[in-house]
Amino acid sequence: MEVTTEVLKGPPVEETSSSGRGLAWSILLTLVTLNVFNYADRSILSIAIEAIKIDLGFSDTQMGALQTVLYIGVGLITLPAGVLVDRWSRKKALALMGFLWSLATVGTASVHSFVVMMMMRFGCGAGESSFHPGGAAWLSAIFSKETRARVISLMHVGAFIGSIFGVVLGGYLIASTGNWRVPFYVFGAPGFVLAMILVFIRDPAPVVDKVAKGQSLFSEFKEMVKVRSFLFTIFGAGFVNVLFITMMSWLPALIMRSYGINEARLGAVMGIAFVPGAVAPLIAGFLADKFQARRADGRPLLASIIVAFVAVGAVLQFWFVGQVSLTVFTIMLAIFTFVTNMTIVFFQVITMDVMPLRNRGKAASLCVLVMFLGFSWWGSLLVGMVSDMYGGGCDGLRIGMLALCPFPFMGSVFYYIASRFYPADSAAADEMDLHELATH
Repeated sequence: MEVTTEVLKGPPVEETSSSGRGLAWSILLTLVTLNVFNYADRSILSIAIEAIKIDLGFSDTQMGALQTVLYIGVGLITLPAGVLVDRWSRKKALALMGFLWSLATVGTASVHSFVVMMMMRFGCGAGESSFHPGGAAWLSAIFSKETRARVISLMHVGAFIGSIFGVVLGGYLIASTGNWRVPFYVFGAPGFVLAMILVFIRDPAPVVDKVAKGQSLFSEFKEMVKVRSFLFTIFGAGFVNVLFITMMSWLPALIMRSYGINEARLGAVMGIAFVPGAVAPLIAGFLADKFQARRADGRPLLASIIVAFVAVGAVLQFWFVGQVSLTVFTIMLAIFTFVTNMTIVFFQVITMDVMPLRNRGKAASLCVLVMFLGFSWWGSLLVGMVSDMYGGGCDGLRIGMLALCPFPFMGSVFYYIASRFYPADSAAADEMDLHELATH
């Protein structure tokens, strides 16, 4: 029997009343805070690489595999999780994800073997799989299209704050306690509390299932992949994500090896360098909304331009690491991180724009699935293998990172192609939403 989903529609919740606006912003704040710990949990491993290698005797290839398996977990589970978001309950699905990744993070602290740690990292990725796209789908249902990029950009701000938080505080905890396991306990626990808070928040735009009406899941996904701007956006974001994910996984180790610093000083360096990047998604969201108001293809075209700058910056970043002073490199990293973080807003906003409301959670999850299983999962493993091939150390790791630099250039091209189809696809999605609102 086929099952379809309707969403209770009407004016965005933020526009209905002061109480509606308060509820919308409460949901946003809770999702952003939970996303902070999502990315803190994800980033701890990168700061603990050297300590784990010493304690457990892992190679660079094994450490790369631990990073890779997390993203395999994200890719494999994101689609069924996205279906839960669209067809079951947004808040319950997102709360369940928060509970699962927190459990796996705490579990990572207790393991002593490579195989069990692989299982914990896979569980962490599975829990995190559709939280970001599911959260974006929920926010798109309660905030207006005109403010969509700015609202979703706040989720990305939370992600980046979490990444900084995990690296800075995680590095301090490892250096001060001499135990790499401590930050996994510290960052894993708050997720349980925040997940429970999410369960008790009222959903102002709940999902309502209806049986034997509309499309099957297969036909819905078939409909999604016909949207050309969506497909080209997936490829654009995928090529950028190869660099972005791998950089987050290996950059801490590369800096430590290049400049001979410990985890505490590394945390301070990355904290300083990453602070400007925390506001980059907000600025990108503001520019995307303004650019879109001026041009029908504004959002994907702006993405193409920014990704081109990222591609140039990546070459400079990894070419000069270890060859310039730590102060100069920190400034370079701050600029590069700022520009790179501007890109992370676009794939979700474009997806929300070109998909009707009933498909947004599934479409965003499909995008993540292709991005991670098609692109991102192999980046960290490849860099670890290349590093071992070239003898490890600073030079081997730097060569591995430089090998990834062509991919953001390709991402820029695909975003530009997406911009050619975006106006018609966005208009079609708006028309479909209006038709469904009128008929229900």
